[in-house]
Amino acid sequence: MNKQILQNNLKVVQNNFILVYAASRIFCEPRVLNILETLGEGSLGRYNMRFNEIAVFLKEDISKREKNNEFVKMGIRMMLKEPFELVKDYCKLTNQISLFKKQKWYHFARILRNCVSHNFRFEFTNSDKKILPVSYKGKTIDINMDNTDMHLSFFGQSDIWELFCEMGSFVNNVLN
Repeated sequence: MNKQILQNNLKVVQNNFILVYAASRIFCEPRVLNILETLGEGSLGRYNMRFNEIAVFLKEDISKREKNNEFVKMGIRMMLKEPFELVKDYCKLTNQISLFKKQKWYHFARILRNCVSHNFRFEFTNSDKKILPVSYKGKTIDINMDNTDMHLSFFGQSDIWELFCEMGSFVNNVLN
């Protein structure tokens, strides 16, 4: 992978996150339920998906906000895991991993990436515990968070966007 491929891959991640963000807003619109009900089915090879089932799901008693949060969490997972791993792989490949690990956001991003990868739950390793607390833009991860759930109020979409932009700036301005 060269730097241009890395930048292109990060652009794809960015666009996917924008799609998730837009979709999360669209799903809150009442007319979307009607559209989903009339779409019928879609197929993936021999498997069929009934779009009207999503409309029924969105209409259920559980609040739309709760359902939407699960969808947003999917986007957050993608926006943290994908770029972190892409940048890490590129840095290993180009012998720049020490630059990556020296970034002020590195440990925060790494621990958060692990958290969202494990069902939005902080589960610190012994190595993590030795470096805690770690902070980023006024948010702190500390030992008291071990074995607790991460809520979107702690680190939500706008926070993820900022962290992603910092990773992108690192790629564009620091890496060779």
